[in-house]
Amino acid sequence: MRLSDETQNSMRLLREALNETTGIEEIDRMAQSSILMGVVGDDENLLQVFEEETGPEQVELDLHLEGAGVEGHSTNALAFATFVSRVAEAVKETAKDIANFPRYNAGLLIEGASPGSVRVVLKAPTPPTTQDLTPKTSVSSVDSEALRRIARVMTLASEPEGETLDDEPLNAAIHQLPIKARTKLKSAAEQAIKTSWEIDGSIRQRQFGRDRVELSARGANRLRSALLSAHEEFTTEEAIGTVDGLKHSLGVMWFRPEVASRSFQATVADDAMLSRIAELAADPDQRVLAIFDTYSSLVGLGESVVKKSRLLRSITLVSAHKQGELPM
Repeated sequence: MRLSDETQNSMRLLREALNETTGIEEIDRMAQSSILMGVVGDDENLLQVFEEETGPEQVELDLHLEGAGVEGHSTNALAFATFVSRVAEAVKETAKDIANFPRYNAGLLIEGASPGSVRVVLKAPTPPTTQDLTPKTSVSSVDSEALRRIARVMTLASEPEGETLDDEPLNAAIHQLPIKARTKLKSAAEQAIKTSWEIDGSIRQRQFGRDRVELSARGANRLRSALLSAHEEFTTEEAIGTVDGLKHSLGVMWFRPEVASRSFQATVADDAMLSRIAELAADPDQRVLAIFDTYSSLVGLGESVVKKSRLLRSITLVSAHKQGELPM
């Protein structure tokens, strides 16, 4: 949805104000707090700008546990510890895969639970190499990207019926994760099912802003089933078409091939590519060449129906005369 000129102007002025600095960190923080309370309020567009400019350098995942497994501000300690440790292990295995390291030291931090629902904050640590950067500079670490991928998978699994065409984006997002991370995430989902938790929250980081995160009871069951699905075949496909939409919080794009009558969904591989897709989505007439990793999975045990899920591998602008098609 296109924002009004007035809203865009307010966002621009807020960004300029947040980038003003006295050079004294404490005074700057006080000024930002005043802007948050007096200017931003509960305006979602301004809140997004505020998080993009002042959020933590690395990802913070804030989770709230509610549902039948929570009484007041309490839940089963062992179940809670198991869930958090399995999520942390899934993040570690994903970070190791992103960095392509045979061994990787887990650095995920945890902030204690607080009043309200049972709440926990998981934080990607600041890499030592970025500690001397200026406050407005953000270099996203592999831990941040890994934590973001795990959060997207949980949220995709929890999307209400009708929000997506089918399970394609969830299956493709799962295939981004290494096998060991999938095993740990399945264990976390099983713990959420066993304790009847309803989990929601947010993920935030400087330059990326804030997005919602969710693992509903239905989503935990759907996630577990998707993680158990049989992997049949992997292929690479390419197509010329246009970007037909983007849901940034889920890491899902819509792509319309020139040779097909309707768009299909694909999971976007990483944060840098998401930014590129957002630029392309702003001009839906731009023709692009997209290359997808395509995974074919059986639909349920004993079934012969094969479901395709696609993960965007690359996307580039193409000249007007070039043609292409997508194998179906």
